Parts: sequence; structure tokens; C-alpha cells
Amino acid sequence: MRRIVGLALLLALAACERPPGPHARPEEIAALQRARLPAREAGPAAGIALSYLSAGDPAGRRIIFVHGTPGDARGWADFLRACPPGAYCIAVDRPGFGETTPLQPVASLQVQADAIAPLLTVMQGQRAVLVGHSLGAPIVAQLALDHPDRVGGLLLLAGAMDPDLERVMWVQRVGALQPIASIVPRMWRTTNEELLPLQGELRALAPQLNRLRLPIAVVHGTEDPLVPYANVRFDRVMMINAQLSVDTIEGQNHFLPWNETARVQAVLHRLLQEAQG
Repeated sequence: MRRIVGLALLLALAACERPPGPHARPEEIAALQRARLPAREAGPAAGIALSYLSAGDPAGRRIIFVHGTPGDARGWADFLRACPPGAYCIAVDRPGFGETTPLQPVASLQVQADAIAPLLTVMQGQRAVLVGHSLGAPIVAQLALDHPDRVGGLLLLAGAMDPDLERVMWVQRVGALQPIASIVPRMWRTTNEELLPLQGELRALAPQLNRLRLPIAVVHGTEDPLVPYANVRFDRVMMINAQLSVDTIEGQNHFLPWNETARVQAVLHRLLQEAQG
């Protein structure tokens, strides 16, 4: 994960494109339902109005997708368009991204989780299943810790979980300085500002992970240059009381939602069965 901002800043300054995105066409993405939660009036996430895309049956079990950094809800379009029968699929714009307001970075995993928490509705006795990619993984873990009665399972895709694998690169600190910060595109500036304190956030989360007692599916590529595969060992050690399964994808990189869509969907369907009730 420590490499992502260095790469991002260099790519941004070189006017390169974003990482790969969904296979859905723009008009298919535009057809997805867009909604926004009212701004929170109190608590850590006060003032945040969370925007999200959705598809499926609003009366069905909720599957909530949380993107990494940078990113937004549109990155999950392929999964929303293939929402499992009887489920309600929701992809959020994390605070600082997409159409969630106010448009400013939020470094705290707790605040990020609190902003998403109102979507954790138990439907027909079934708790929500959460899917987190990259930085989205510790956020969904925080949600499960805070709301064990409303979360039935976690899918962690290339999850940045191990604080010992996080380092702040010199280019990140330089990128946060003025006048450089003012010329870096907002997307990458936001990414930098939420990743600079990430190691400390993960250190605070780590001792709590042994409280997770639910099905957790981990999917990680062995050739991930941004979030090393070594995070899987951390997951096994720290989530000792969860029903943990690991799907290793040999030779695959960080962009699993788009490079391994079918395989991720298969793991999600398996998790839904494991997380019944």
C-alpha cells in the first residue's frame, strides 16, 4: 500500500490514466440507481452525506461494496449489474470521493465506517455482507467490529490490513506540501491525505480483529505491487476467531474487482451461503 501514492502522484503528474475500471459501458453505469443518505447530524461522521449506487431488490439482503483509494461507487458497476437474485447491492462513494459531500479527505477508519453504518439494515433476518477492496477492507472490518449484530460476512479483496507493511514514502510527504499539493489532481491529493496516517489507523484496528467471529473470505493476488500478498499472513494470525477462508490468485495484481470479476463473484456467492442468518 505504501507504494500506491508514489505511483499515483507520478502517474498524475505524467497525465496517465486511472487503474482499470469496470467492463460496464458508461450508459449502463448511468442507469444504476443513485441516492444519497441525509447528512449525519451527530457522531463522528456528522455532516457527511453519503452517496451510493444500488441495484437489485430493496427488500432483499444487503451486499455493500466499499472501494479503495482512489475510487468511487462506479468501480463496482459490474457487480451491481450482476446482483444476486433476491439481494440488494449497494456501492458507496467513500467520504472524499465521488458524489459524497462534503468533498474532503477523511483519514479516520472509524469516521469512514460511521458514515456507511446507516446502510447496515438487517433484511428478512439476514445481516449485510460487506465487500472491501484495498483500503476498503479495513473499513468493512471496522464496521463488522462496531455492528456485529448487523454484519453477517466480509469479503476482503487485496486488503491493506497489516500496519507493518505500510510506509510513508518521501514522495508522499513532498506531495502534501504547498505549492505541489495545489497542482496535484484532487483525486490523488485526497488519496495521499488519507494514506499518510494509515499505518497508525491500522495499528489501532489490529488488536481488535480477534473479536471478529463471522465468515471472512480473503482474496489476494501473489503479484500485488501495491498491497503485498504478505497481508494474508497477518489476516490468518489476527482474525483467529473468524471463519476465515483464503483464495490465492497466482500471478495476479492489485486490481481484482476488474481483472478477476468472475472469480470474485464466485467467492461472494460462496460467502453469502456461509453467512446465512
